[in-house]
Order: sequence, then structure tokens, then C-alpha cells
Amino acid sequence: MASSGLLFGIAGRVVYERTHTRDLAALREFDLWRALPGAAVAFTLATAASMGLPGFSGFVAEISVAIGLWEKFPWLVPVVALGIIITGAFSLRALQKAFFPVRDASAAAPPLLPQLTWPEVSAITLLIAVSLAIGLHPQPWDTLIDEGLRSPLFQPILSQP
Repeated sequence: MASSGLLFGIAGRVVYERTHTRDLAALREFDLWRALPGAAVAFTLATAASMGLPGFSGFVAEISVAIGLWEKFPWLVPVVALGIIITGAFSLRALQKAFFPVRDASAAAPPLLPQLTWPEVSAITLLIAVSLAIGLHPQPWDTLIDEGLRSPLFQPILSQP
């Protein structure tokens, strides 16, 4: 999924390479929203996609699972809904702690960080574009997946009652 790759890319390649920490509490001192606004916007969009908001690839995946589950095991839909809510809460918490923490007005000025490089901007743009393309027009992707599932490899699984 494009959003997962983007989240890992921003956390590892962009943020960690510049701050050398994975500690959300320590990231507060870097004021990442101001220091790396492009990364903050991209992480926000990737978080929205991973939470399954409409218009992103995550929504297509989650709605497909929910519809399929409703048809076979409707009693499991509330469990999945709870999982989606918990995922959203943790995603928003990570976003807030990493990029939008509450800082003291008296805190020292954050250290300057190198801005995004062109390869980073290109990768971020490509992954956001893929997530939006799938989210806004999923039909070609559904067709590819459907054709793959009709292969002989999956027939024993699909023919079970």
C-alpha cells in the first residue's frame, strides 16, 4: 500500500536521518511542522490514507473488506469497525506527537534541519499520487485483482462454500 510505504519513508528516511531519534517525545524539540513542512503535509496525507479516508487507496481496501465481511460474516463488522477506530486514534496520536506537539513558548529555538531533497520530494509525490489515483478511480485496480483471483491457483479457495 502506498500510504504505508510513505509513512515508513518519512519516518525513516526523512525524519530519522535528520533528527537521529525515533522517540516521539524527543521529536517535540525539533518543531517538525515548521522545520520540515513538506514532510508534515506528506505525513498528514499518508495518515489520512492509512486511516481509510475516502479519496485514498486505504478507503478502497477497507470498504472492500467491510463489504466482503458483511456478506459472509456480518457479526464481525463491529469488530472491524472497532479496529478501524483504534487504528485511526493511534495514527492521529503519532501524527500529533511527531509533527504538531504542544511546545512551551519559552522553549529554545529548534535546531535547523536540512530541507527535503529532490529524490525525497519525487518519491513522496509519486506515492501520494498512487494513493489518490487508486482512491479516486479504483476500477482498473479492482479489475486486475479480480482477474488474478480467477486464476487456477485460487479456484480451490474460491469454490469453498
